Amino acid sequence: MAERGRSDARGVCRRDGAGLRQRRFLQSCGFAAPTPGIHIWSGPLRQVVEDLPRIERLRLPKEFTFGPLSGLTEEERSVIAHGTGIWYPPILDPFAEEDQIDREHSLILRYHQVPVGWIIVEQFDARTVLLKSMFVKDKHQRLARAISLGAEACRRIIQEGKLTEAIFFVEAENAEMVRFMNRQIDHPAIHKEILWRTVKSL
Repeated sequence: MAERGRSDARGVCRRDGAGLRQRRFLQSCGFAAPTPGIHIWSGPLRQVVEDLPRIERLRLPKEFTFGPLSGLTEEERSVIAHGTGIWYPPILDPFAEEDQIDREHSLILRYHQVPVGWIIVEQFDARTVLLKSMFVKDKHQRLARAISLGAEACRRIIQEGKLTEAIFFVEAENAEMVRFMNRQIDHPAIHKEILWRTVKSL
């Protein structure tokens, strides 16, 4: 789909039988060979956390605390909002499409009471939660910190018992997280797919 103000057109296709046909069609129309854009894992939420011991064991040191996005103070919100494009990329803006965010299930990660990360959650349908984006500040970006944040969000949702299915998005450019998810989220009940991206000069 072409975007106003752009000199190219961009397309998205899936990695399955239909996606293969889409990619061939797009290439026949002059689009570049598609590259992975977003990796998606979906399936029963309980399987992700409780049935995978390596995820279940993850805990954060006591210096780190969690709280719902709804608990942000105005000062904290201002600091985070002014950090976009500076200490975190705009694509991970926790306030993007804010009217769709589940503010109680989305979590803020604090280190010594200072926000240093978040996981943003949306309710996809009556049974499914979408874990849309996750970020931890550079100083604390050891992978276990981010995964522990995700695991805590999942545990809280499981305890409530209302949402039983989950969808996880990871941008392909986040190669370290993609590798971790491929190693750890390996269960017959978990389905994986890739959204591919392509571009064509106009």
